[in-house]
Amino acid sequence: MSRSSTGDRGQTEPLAALVAVSVMALGLALYGGYLSDVLPGNSDRHVEGATQDRVWNEIQTNGVFDESTDIETVLVAGSTGSNEATDLPEGYNVYVAVTRVGDDGRTEVVDSHYFASDSSPAGDTPSDGVPDAANNATRPVPVRESPGDVEGGRLVVSVWT
Repeated sequence: MSRSSTGDRGQTEPLAALVAVSVMALGLALYGGYLSDVLPGNSDRHVEGATQDRVWNEIQTNGVFDESTDIETVLVAGSTGSNEATDLPEGYNVYVAVTRVGDDGRTEVVDSHYFASDSSPAGDTPSDGVPDAANNATRPVPVRESPGDVEGGRLVVSVWT
């Protein structure tokens, strides 16, 4: 029966082990950097969701949008005394609309407002309409028509530069 009596079996040179560990660390760092750029929600370019959350927090009362609420008044009144809405992202045009389905089955705009890139009120709708390149966020919201009469609606926030 022949036996091998080599004492260095299964061992690796220290330099080769250091290179292998370095390559693995570099690979993980590159992969993590790639994922942070690719995954949604990790970029400051996706401001529509955060803007929608801030707008909803301002215009709702006890989790319901009241049909008598004026979006412009509420968003500007919550600011620091200036004639601009401070809850909106700086440098972006923002269009906010609350809609509901009417009795005839058509979508009706309950209230809407457009804010220019300096966050100043600029009318009910953009003069050229909301551009196709705008980032939109939509969410269902309850809309109160009168006390005790709450229907389903939608909050739409469009953001563009």
